[in-house]
Amino acid sequence: MLSADLRRVWSRDWIPILLAQGVGVSCGLVGVRLVSTWVPPEQLGLYGLCLALVPAGAHLTHHGLARHAARFWPREGAAAYHRTLAAAARRASVILIGVLVIALAALASFTDVPFVACLPWLCLAGLAAAYGAVVHAVIQSLRHYWTDCALTCTHSVLRTGGPLIGLLVAGATAPMLLAGFAVPQALLAVFSWFVVLRLRAQTPAGVNVHPAPAPEELVRYGAAFWVVGACTLVSGALHRGWAAVCLDPVELGFFTLAGNLAFVVPNVVSAALSQFLAPRLFAQARQTADPEARSWLRPVERTAAACVLLSLGGTALLAFLGPFLLGALVHPRYQGALPYLFANGAYATALALGHFYQLPALAAGRPGDARRAMIGLTVLLAAGGGVTAQISADAYLTWLSASPLAAAGWLAWSARWSSRP
Repeated sequence: MLSADLRRVWSRDWIPILLAQGVGVSCGLVGVRLVSTWVPPEQLGLYGLCLALVPAGAHLTHHGLARHAARFWPREGAAAYHRTLAAAARRASVILIGVLVIALAALASFTDVPFVACLPWLCLAGLAAAYGAVVHAVIQSLRHYWTDCALTCTHSVLRTGGPLIGLLVAGATAPMLLAGFAVPQALLAVFSWFVVLRLRAQTPAGVNVHPAPAPEELVRYGAAFWVVGACTLVSGALHRGWAAVCLDPVELGFFTLAGNLAFVVPNVVSAALSQFLAPRLFAQARQTADPEARSWLRPVERTAAACVLLSLGGTALLAFLGPFLLGALVHPRYQGALPYLFANGAYATALALGHFYQLPALAAGRPGDARRAMIGLTVLLAAGGGVTAQISADAYLTWLSASPLAAAGWLAWSARWSSRP
């Protein structure tokens, strides 16, 4: 028999988390089938390169706003905080559009991505992802897991079905796939913003909490996370960029489909573990007068180890089962994607580790430690990918497969060094 506390944890926390991830996996698998059936590999490769830029706001311009809102969502004076947050988000959005214009122009300079046709849809999708990141950070920090589950499931359905609508309306081209992706996500982001404005933080009586900074400090607070966000964006997008260097357009399409399928396992594992761990670390930080990063390093290390084992094990199983998925899940014309499955899943695991090792420093209010760790990880992944992509495609795939080991070694050392007394 489960205790009352354990049943409450499962019903309030784990069931909605696992349900959201289950719906995400199901939609991802359906999306793989639809894309492999209807989208030519060369167009899928271009669409994948554009999608790699969509998280720019979530990781860069709006990253600090999401962190601030997650930690200091108001217990009183909510209206003033909301106005300041909205104003800061609008300023960040202007910067985000500039970043996307520059990034897409650079991408179009060495690929066949159509700049003019893709730009408006990329900006719309980037803004939707940025505001969505703020919304989900707040909801998860307040442990409204069922609300987060509903929005996440809706996002997964729209992410799968939206590009199909664009495909049916105007054909299987990268701009139309991007348009089909962007419009439903933008509508969901607007709805989600109104949902989160109705939430309030709940603090148990008698608990010592950090006083929230004045709302005017939000912009300065967010600036501290720009480096972390930039590192996350660059390391997440470069693996497709380097693939474009060493693969032809058709092989790049195979690589993109393999990433869509293989990223499912590490993303689901890391998202579920993070949704359970991160709110507890930030809640402890709010309830502690003098939080220290080293006091939370051990649970983070255990969680990161579990993430690596589950992600690589699941990815290896997926790669083994790959030939049996042809016809049932993957259209036979995408058979060339099978050799890229494990390398993509391994790289996704390396990226997930960077998120886990940021948590102790961020919860303790020491973003400088997170910056150093992420700068080192980004340089490591970018340099390894760039060098091996110039050598050969095989060398690049070998590097991607080994990247979790390199990332784990650097991040563990960096966390231990930063948290020393």
